[in-house]
Amino acid sequence: MGEVVIIIDETKSSKLRISRCRICHEEEAESFFEVPCACSGTVKFAHRDCIQRWCNEKGNTTCEICLQVYRHGYTAIPKPSKMIEEEEVTIR
Repeated sequence: MGEVVIIIDETKSSKLRISRCRICHEEEAESFFEVPCACSGTVKFAHRDCIQRWCNEKGNTTCEICLQVYRHGYTAIPKPSKMIEEEEVTIR
């Protein structure tokens, strides 16, 4: 899963770097991705929408790999805590 370089126009030597979203695994030009935390290498890039959905799913904005809080204003819907219902018991 190395880096792929595609030469678009040989006369101008333009290079388009292709990377993969660490969440949905879709491959696109690096310009479509964000670097939301301190991760590097193959887990560096992700789509903004993918990171946001992941934050909502897990209920926080901390990267589970590098443990850094995500940059760029990501938000999370807090997960409801599991409440234990108390029942009154009478012993006779």
